[in-house]
Amino acid sequence: MLESSGGQLFYGNAQWWLSAIRIKIEGISMREIARKFLSKTVFPVLARSRNLDPTVDSTRRYKYLMNSFAARILASVVSLSVNIVSIPITIKYLEAELFGVWVIITTFLTWVAVSDMGLNNGLTNKMAEAFSKKDNDLGRIYVSTTIFLLTVISGIVGLSFLLVLPHIPWTKILGPEFGSDDVVLGCSVAILLFIFGLPLSTTSRILSAYQEPISANVWLMLKSIVGFVGLIAGIELDVGFSALVICFFGVQQAISLLANIWLFAHHMPGISPRLSAIDLSSLKATMGTSGLFLLIQLSSLAIFQTDSIVISWNLGPASIAPYSVALRLFSYATMLQTILLIPLWSAYAEALEKNDQGWIRATFLRNIKYSVAFTLFISTALILFGEKIIHVWTDGLVATDRYLLVLLGIQSVINATMICAHGLLNSYNKLLIQAITGLLAGAANIVLSIYLVGKYGVAGVVVSTITVYLVFIVIPVSFQTSAVLKKI
Repeated sequence: MLESSGGQLFYGNAQWWLSAIRIKIEGISMREIARKFLSKTVFPVLARSRNLDPTVDSTRRYKYLMNSFAARILASVVSLSVNIVSIPITIKYLEAELFGVWVIITTFLTWVAVSDMGLNNGLTNKMAEAFSKKDNDLGRIYVSTTIFLLTVISGIVGLSFLLVLPHIPWTKILGPEFGSDDVVLGCSVAILLFIFGLPLSTTSRILSAYQEPISANVWLMLKSIVGFVGLIAGIELDVGFSALVICFFGVQQAISLLANIWLFAHHMPGISPRLSAIDLSSLKATMGTSGLFLLIQLSSLAIFQTDSIVISWNLGPASIAPYSVALRLFSYATMLQTILLIPLWSAYAEALEKNDQGWIRATFLRNIKYSVAFTLFISTALILFGEKIIHVWTDGLVATDRYLLVLLGIQSVINATMICAHGLLNSYNKLLIQAITGLLAGAANIVLSIYLVGKYGVAGVVVSTITVYLVFIVIPVSFQTSAVLKKI
């Protein structure tokens, strides 16, 4: 099933990548790119908005966004580099069919993340509140209570999974040819690693809420790098599927553990979790939003993370590779919004606590203008050159068509707009409409995807996503965002 030439696969693709990165833009550093972008977006907002005084708080937020952008760009470059090298290596090592199973595992892990019941999203707003008040005791209460609940949830979900594990129809989910003990073990280990890692998942949210983006992104980079090293080590050793899962996902969870030890024992001992700080009465403040965040997460998964499973069931795991690689390529078209979502969300929430409405309005409008322009530019380039990029990237192992690229480009531009809007609405806790329309969209997408994939193949799932997103998400979210802006 697995090829034995792991080292040759790595060195062949690494040689291509190393030759590619020799082409560089002289005289332009990542810091300079960040400075130029933010000097055209956030900084003029601070300088020109009539409703905004040049206060220390607004200047600090600008510096925070600058640091967030620069740090996340660097983390994204590292992640991009890892993906460019690792995806073709993994496809060659596992072959297209088993690579489809690898993608399905990633989808399962995204679903597992929802078992946090939306607590991490709720924690973002509450920690921003504690930061704005400079109240470490309040921060400790929120951290302790959230981690306690995540530990309980992790235990319940983990034990429930172990109980139902013998009864899961793996051959129906993965296909009859992938029901071997090693593949099933790999899927099970990956899911259990992430379930029991839920209590370790708060680090980046806390650092972002406390406006320390550099630290948050350093740990993200470490996870990417160490995961890549683990993957290459597994391929070099010619391990089986389950061992490769441990090499990649297991070492990433080890980095999450180290990040928690560093954060609470060294960097922020003032908010480190303690049993005595657990305050279940604080759940009233967090669980209301956490429950709605959970519904939003579920709807997002139903819209964006069911397509691989639908493709696998209807067309077979081998058909996942063209879709997955193209989707990964277009994810970089919305990279800007992904980079700024959490920092802006935290900054909006902190500004809201201090009634700095002018800063919020001006920053949002400038952000959506430049973000959509960026996504449109990148998507157009990928539509024109995506087929060639994918051919070179995967060494000819994966082929796609222009029609699929056009659809993914349209989806990316729509998604970029909505990411900007969601960041604003989340900071204002405007979640109910998002949750209701999101669930309707998720249910409609599953049904429509199953129907359209039979008629149009892989492209059918993208047509479904675009359709339900426009009808159920774009229209109501646009009205709600407009209503919020009119009040500030």
